[in-house]
Amino acid sequence: MSSGHHFNLHISHHGKETSHDSHPQPSSEFPVSDHPEDSVDETNDDSHLKESLDIDLPQSALDLSTTFDSILSETSHVEAPEVEKVQKRASNVMKLAQENEKLKEELRAMTERLENGIESLCIESTGLVTAVDDEEAGPESAHDRLFVSGCILFASPHTASASSSTMTTHRVSEMTSRRPSVLDSPNSPLSRRQSEMSSRRPSIDPSRLIPMDKFSLSNSLQAERGLASHIGGANDFNVVFVGAGNIMFGSDEGPWNHSFRFEHKLGPRLKVVALIDPAIERATSVLQKKCETFVRSAYEHTRVFRTLDDFVKNMSRKDTPRAVIVGSPPMFRGTLQPGRDIELQILKHFPGVALFIEKPAATGPASEIEEAFKVAKFISDSGAVCSVGYMLRYLKAVQMMKQIINENNLIVMATVARYACAYEAIAKPDWWDKSKRSARDPFLPRLQPTDICCSAGPIIEQGTHFCDLSRYFGGEVDISTVSAHSLEWDENAGYLSKIVVDETAILPENRVPRVTAATWKYENGAVGSFTHLVTLQGHDYSCELEVYADGYQLKLVNPYVQPVLYVRRPGSDHEEAFRFPDDDPFFSEISVLIDNIEDIEEDPETAQILCTFEDACRSYELTWAIRLASERSRKIRKEAGAA
Repeated sequence: MSSGHHFNLHISHHGKETSHDSHPQPSSEFPVSDHPEDSVDETNDDSHLKESLDIDLPQSALDLSTTFDSILSETSHVEAPEVEKVQKRASNVMKLAQENEKLKEELRAMTERLENGIESLCIESTGLVTAVDDEEAGPESAHDRLFVSGCILFASPHTASASSSTMTTHRVSEMTSRRPSVLDSPNSPLSRRQSEMSSRRPSIDPSRLIPMDKFSLSNSLQAERGLASHIGGANDFNVVFVGAGNIMFGSDEGPWNHSFRFEHKLGPRLKVVALIDPAIERATSVLQKKCETFVRSAYEHTRVFRTLDDFVKNMSRKDTPRAVIVGSPPMFRGTLQPGRDIELQILKHFPGVALFIEKPAATGPASEIEEAFKVAKFISDSGAVCSVGYMLRYLKAVQMMKQIINENNLIVMATVARYACAYEAIAKPDWWDKSKRSARDPFLPRLQPTDICCSAGPIIEQGTHFCDLSRYFGGEVDISTVSAHSLEWDENAGYLSKIVVDETAILPENRVPRVTAATWKYENGAVGSFTHLVTLQGHDYSCELEVYADGYQLKLVNPYVQPVLYVRRPGSDHEEAFRFPDDDPFFSEISVLIDNIEDIEEDPETAQILCTFEDACRSYELTWAIRLASERSRKIRKEAGAA
């Protein structure tokens, strides 16, 4: 725990005693008067005053009013300066007494709160929420206590200004009165109408998407407030991580870090029984770093394996995982081919185990899309809980958009998505190459190398989130209607002045387009569009999604960093702005996954997983349709120019 946050608490279980180091004490610096000239020198001898007045000056605040009145009534025979001096002193003491009474009232109120049977005392320090749970505190290891304390201190900070300005114009709580289970009931008229509209997707009441730093509230308090709770209990929660890269353990390039979210959701229950990565040295290094922190209890017994098969051969029964987190490159998943079927292999060895799989579903050639759908069917038929990491669906802003659509019974008419990346900050040569490459699967090695896609291009790898969000609001896409055009590297408008890789080392036909613009029709008749741009310099991206319905414009801006939702309603030209400064969709998707694995009985409205593997496959299919359509139009244009 940071040395800058020290709390020494003592709380009686029966509410009869409360103390801590930082308890406010009467301050000697408290001014006895607002005017310095009124201050009294305490060393002055006032015995002659007491003789002349024949009264006792007050030694406490027990009966100051009586004493003060007697001073005023019995000093007419005393010289004026002495009378004024005594009166001022009595007035000062009176003020102190009044301030003491205020402090007593505040302390009395604090004591009553502690005596009301509240299970946890939340202490806020530097914007962090710490919980002391006197009900659940029991015999636990020092590592476990350090784990919980450390998780709290390292949770995402929220400032007073942020918590007080969740929305610029309205409070989110005013928009989140309904429970998902009511609207989603199959017997409700609204639900019956929704079932007929392909635009309807599972959604979560945004008030239930709590920030990660609130996890430390006790389960009963969170249930009382309608919040998703931190998973308590004594049983370990075994997890296997597949992949030791940035998506699993974080980097300076972005907010992704799945291990961090699992640590905060599960606390000391988390036990990572295996880390699977062919780069043994890298995997060992990240584990060593973890064991040097407050999360040591989750990793101190973790073993590193080169492949999934190696883990299966060497595991014991107590190592059986409850969840497997797949963060390996997408080229090694989403197919039926040996060596690239890691989902099937996991379920073969661990039937029914829960899966969390990073997006996209795969990055193989377009001819393998059908295989991805077969993998989805296999997962669905197995009954396993499965979530795919399209985390933007879990944004509070996105769920507020869904809520506005649902509560007003709207049908989406159009979606307009735009993703402009800062190409100057993209230094990975693979990102600039959309070709297929030959590589051997390191996670499930086979004798023969497999021809696989390295990145498949920016639309499939980078634009996948916005294609997914477009589908989330617009519904299923009529793939046959997808059309697209691209601006390529060899066209006059496609020149980039600050590209940081040597693009001449990439074959011309494999270089990424500078701009791709696509349109399509949804199955319900609505229209969708997506524009991806490799145009900006610096580091910040520019991303927006607009959703239109009768009388409504919902515009989501900057969803990756600081989401802002602008809402224009019927009969108004004004845009309301809603901000969500403490939102963490990465934590929300992990939290919802674990809640579904645990099947929390005390919370019958546990939020739904928002993206299944089949749903992810449809987003994957759309991105490939856009890429292929842009390549067809480029080919037609080149052929026309050559004629």
